[in-house]
Amino acid sequence: AQAESLYRESLEIREKNGEKLAVSQNLYNLGLLMLEQQKYQQAETHLLKAVEIREQFLGRDNKLFKRALQKLIDTYNVQDK
Repeated sequence: AQAESLYRESLEIREKNGEKLAVSQNLYNLGLLMLEQQKYQQAETHLLKAVEIREQFLGRDNKLFKRALQKLIDTYNVQDK
């Protein structure tokens, strides 16, 4: 619960400052945390946003994009989507 609170607080600050890549990292971390807690819909939401930002700013060949995409796929698989 404390980790989630800290991630959300950091996310809010980074969003206000327009730090897109840092926002994507916070979203990714929140997604992993939600995945670990079996909160799959929330994990999907955060990871999808992280993937979208990373694709826009880093491109599809970037390892951070690919890592986030793989976790999103894992989230879909767990939900049988």
